[in-house]
Amino acid sequence: EEMASTKLPTVVLDTDLSSRGVDSVILDNTVGAKQATEHLLAGTPAARCTFVGGPRENFDSAARAEVFKATLAAAGSPAREDQVCFGDYSLAWGREWAERAHRDGVLSGAAILAGNDDIAIGILRRAAELGVQCPGGFRVVGFDDTKAANLVTPRLSSVTLSMEELGSAAVRMLVARIEERDAPVVCEKYPTRLVVRESSRC
Repeated sequence: EEMASTKLPTVVLDTDLSSRGVDSVILDNTVGAKQATEHLLAGTPAARCTFVGGPRENFDSAARAEVFKATLAAAGSPAREDQVCFGDYSLAWGREWAERAHRDGVLSGAAILAGNDDIAIGILRRAAELGVQCPGGFRVVGFDDTKAANLVTPRLSSVTLSMEELGSAAVRMLVARIEERDAPVVCEKYPTRLVVRESSRC
């Protein structure tokens, strides 16, 4: 509402506000999240797979959770309520989830799709402290393929995306909006894909 009232040319990253008259650039979470979930299902029963996401109201977190649930359902095993967890995009939340899962006896043998790499790394670190090794004891895939994914041990499987492409698209769209204020509002989607490393190998 504030943006609309200023009449300033605006492009929003990572949230689709095109229906409200704002040009948007978003990630197409579908392909990457589906690849990651299918990869985890290939070596772990669906009942032992879990999505550990960021905030429930976050656009990406909600989209990734929906793809995770749809992929489990397509495999004939609809997700239980406890298989989809929301928190925040932080190491601390990953550690907290791992602590709770270990206490409940569900960390060993689990396959986890984390909402971002920080959550996944938090899970890896706390699990190691608890004596649960990865990938032997559990498997995990992150999201965003940050530089840290290649720095942790084991190296973290992650869904990759191009922040450079997103940034370039936003600048192009902003220039186009400045040049033609009355052009149709657009939303551009950019794909994601899974990169498999040691943390999720069977």
